[in-house]
Amino acid sequence: MLRHPGRLQGVFSLPLFWLWAVYSAGFRAIVRVDAKGLTASLIAGFACYYVGGSIDFYALTLIDAGLERVLLYTYPTIIVLSLALLNKRWPSWQVIFSLLITYLGILLAIGAFDMSLWRANAFGSFLVLLCAVTYAGYFFANDIAGKRIGSAVFTVYAMSAATLALLIHFSLTHSFNEVTITPRAWTLLTILVVFVTVVPLFLMAEGVKQIGAQRAGLVSTVGPASTIILAAIILGEKMLWFQYLGVLITLFGIMFVEWKQKQIGPVAD
Repeated sequence: MLRHPGRLQGVFSLPLFWLWAVYSAGFRAIVRVDAKGLTASLIAGFACYYVGGSIDFYALTLIDAGLERVLLYTYPTIIVLSLALLNKRWPSWQVIFSLLITYLGILLAIGAFDMSLWRANAFGSFLVLLCAVTYAGYFFANDIAGKRIGSAVFTVYAMSAATLALLIHFSLTHSFNEVTITPRAWTLLTILVVFVTVVPLFLMAEGVKQIGAQRAGLVSTVGPASTIILAAIILGEKMLWFQYLGVLITLFGIMFVEWKQKQIGPVAD
C-alpha cells in the first residue's frame, strides 16, 4: 500500500533534482548562489508546492479532477493580468476579453445552472483558484530569479524548500510508521517521481527561461484538456453538458490571448 503519495513523491524526487542540478549547472553554481535568487526560489517553492499543493490536494477531495485542472490552469490569465498591472498599463482589449470569457467559462464549469452543483463545487473551486495564484507566482519567480541563478538552481532550491516543509508537516501530523510501500507501489512511485515530477519541472523551468513566464503559462494550457480525457477514461468522471461547455469556453479564453499575442507581440516581462 502507498500512503501519502504526494509527500513520498517529493522526498524521492529531491535527490534526482540535486543530481540534475549539479550535472547541468555545476556544484559551484549551486553553492555560490545569489542571495536574492536563493530567497526567491525558497519562497516560491514553499508557496507553490507546499501551500498551493496542499490546498490543491484537499480541493481534489471536494471536486472532480477534470474540473480541478481547468480551474488550476487559469493561472496564465493571472500572469497576463498581473504583468499589465505591474507595467502600470491598462490591459489590452484582448486581455480583457480573454479574462471575461475565461471566468464566464469557469462559472459554467462550476455549475452556474444548477444550484446544488454550485454549492457542491464552490468551495473546492475557490481553493483551486487560490492554488492557481501560487502557480502564477511561481512562474514569475522562476522567470525573474532564474535569470539570476539559472533555471536548474532555482528549481532545485524551490523543490528543497517544498520538500522540507512537507516533511515537517508530516512529522507533526502523522507517524512515519504509517508509510508502507509494496513492490507495486514502488513501481508507481518511480513513475511519479521521474516522469510526473522531476522531468516536467525541469522542462518547465527551462521553458520559462527560453520564452518567458507569460508564454510558458499559456502554452501549458494543454493540461486541462488531457486531464479531462484521462479522468473520463480512467476515473469514469462525467460532467453535465453546460460544464463541458464551460470547460471549452475557459480553454478558448486562455488560448485566445496566446493567439492574439502572436500577432501583436509579447507583453514585456
